[in-house]
Amino acid sequence: MKKRTEILMCPGDLQYPEGYGKINEWMDERHSVGSFMVKWVYRKVIKLVSFFGADIKLIPFQKEYPDMFFVRNAGLILPGEKRRVILSSFKHKERQGERDFYRKWFEENGFEVIDLPVGVIFEGGGEAIWYKNTLFFGHGFRAPINTTNHIRYALYKANLEANVVPLKLNDERFYHLDTAFMPIYGDGETTEDVLVYAPIAFDIEALKTIAALSIKRIEVSEEDACVFGCNFLAIGNNIIMAKGTKNLAYKLQNFYGFNVYEVDMAEIKKGGGSVYCMTLNIS
Repeated sequence: MKKRTEILMCPGDLQYPEGYGKINEWMDERHSVGSFMVKWVYRKVIKLVSFFGADIKLIPFQKEYPDMFFVRNAGLILPGEKRRVILSSFKHKERQGERDFYRKWFEENGFEVIDLPVGVIFEGGGEAIWYKNTLFFGHGFRAPINTTNHIRYALYKANLEANVVPLKLNDERFYHLDTAFMPIYGDGETTEDVLVYAPIAFDIEALKTIAALSIKRIEVSEEDACVFGCNFLAIGNNIIMAKGTKNLAYKLQNFYGFNVYEVDMAEIKKGGGSVYCMTLNIS
């Protein structure tokens, strides 16, 4: 029997207090986020995730840490029968206090929590994305390149064979890998695996690495990337993504066979994230 997908979410409202700094390029309007719209989007995403057959788990929201709404950054879930997570360690002081709440939730829910050495910056599932037995790791604006070695060692200690591939981010608007790079697993019948990525976000060496991958690729325009078109959540053949892409949603549905459901993420974008950032697959 196939294991059901479990998605972790955090019921926040993205209300940034005075003094909360601008920690990414999208946050100029962070103090004008409409809480009603954020809650509407949250409920809409939960309904869609549930409709597509996933189970929702919730971590309590902490008002002093509004970016807990973007729970993807809580940690990196390791594949396998054991429930294990590499806990995040944030660069900016605004988010550093979230770590204790994530640790508590993971431990209370049966996860083995793996810590990287003190001082190592790593922002979880936003910076590191699995595709089969390869872990793609985006570095440059949050975690530095040397975090790669710490991740490799943590995976080795966990007896997990994986190829860790670093990709350098080259544009501050795309500060985490999940804003510009997203592999999708097809079902092998009506859909195939495909990688969605925005070339504008990467340096030359990273683009060479991506070009050499044995997977179909969709290049996303700068315009579509800037509505966080790449930051979608795929559950089976269903994709929940930000409304407003010029070409990406059309291509995914009409050329690649996926079912695309668009949600207005304008208020969420003021915090620097979208659908994928709001969710963490813990299964």
